Amino acid sequence: MSSVYVELMRQGRTSLRLKAEAIARERDGEAEKLVASGEFTFVALDNNDRPRTIAAGEMTNG
Repeated sequence: MSSVYVELMRQGRTSLRLKAEAIARERDGEAEKLVASGEFTFVALDNNDRPRTIAAGEMTNG
């Protein structure tokens, strides 16, 4: 079984920086192991592929 956890590292005016970690668990045990991790930057773009301001309503968790 594996789980992915994501943490918001930084919120800018036009972008979000996230840190993600994937943790695997043994099938018949309690041991956990980090199997993947990364930091990602997402930039909101307008219709012309230019950075745009992130609207407050877009910041909901879901």
